[in-house]
Amino acid sequence: MPRYVQLSFSSLALAAVLSCTSANAAATGHSSSPKHVARGGINPSTYRIADTYIGNNFYDGFEFWAHPDPTDGIVNYVTLSAARSKNLTHADDGSFVIRGDATRKLSGGKGRDSVRIQSNKKYTTHVQVMDLAHMPEGRGTWPAYWMTGDNWPFNGEVDIIEGANDQGPNLMSLHTGPGCLQTSANRAMKGAIKALDCNAFAAGNTGCGVFGDSRRDFGPALNAAGGGFWATERTAKTIKIWFWSRQDDRVPDDVKNGASSVNPASWGKPTATFNSNACALSSKMGPNRIIINLTFCGGFGGHTFPGGTAACEAFVKSNPEEFGNAYWQINALRVYQ
Repeated sequence: MPRYVQLSFSSLALAAVLSCTSANAAATGHSSSPKHVARGGINPSTYRIADTYIGNNFYDGFEFWAHPDPTDGIVNYVTLSAARSKNLTHADDGSFVIRGDATRKLSGGKGRDSVRIQSNKKYTTHVQVMDLAHMPEGRGTWPAYWMTGDNWPFNGEVDIIEGANDQGPNLMSLHTGPGCLQTSANRAMKGAIKALDCNAFAAGNTGCGVFGDSRRDFGPALNAAGGGFWATERTAKTIKIWFWSRQDDRVPDDVKNGASSVNPASWGKPTATFNSNACALSSKMGPNRIIINLTFCGGFGGHTFPGGTAACEAFVKSNPEEFGNAYWQINALRVYQ
């Protein structure tokens, strides 16, 4: 999630580990199963299920991060207990919801209550697949689904879903320390290049971004289509992101059905590809947590709001009714290793 104004937010190896299913998986609902069995065997492109987050499982696998927003958003991230008491989160057997407040007008320097969650686990080589039913929409919103590590940006950041003020297409980006470039040639992908320098300390930390190629990959358009599927593969040399609308008749079966193993090599051309042609990803990317959040205005949302940041903040403070659709509804998030 780019920090366009403030840069204060605070190698990788392929694993070949045979681990046993966690004994308490059934009790917690958070599943864990043998990892990397196939990657060193018959089909090195196959990943097996490691962690499954569905409904209440998110409460076991993710922390509700309640700290000041490093992106300068007009937001107040709340704890799990506060989110429950304010009806900013709920879950059932088939979905998990987090949202921003849509009830209170704000005064002074207060931010709008919202939620940011981050996974307890950190991931390196893996595939993650999100079955997304709905994402936040509304003027002044800046939602993001992303990954980052400790000591930002030196362990890297990967933005999977990001945008502001309902303005598509989706923007996928990589943010690193200095010395990481992407090339315009030799990148098999469907998306359009936005920028090539991944250095978070250059060009206002826009990162090396790629715009999606779908008209249904962000905001109201995605929601009107019933959501979609996002898949991200990270290895020592490449990071690839795929998107399929729920209306797409070409969604791979292993993605659509939440299979116990997935084969990204069979998914066709990615929407975005980040490679090691001019950037040693193995040294620029460390263990990352998965993060899902909604902020308001801030560096990205404020700069792209008509009238700028001041107009954005005034709108967000005075119009809670505009944020009735500012919520994430996730059917499932699965991680494969």
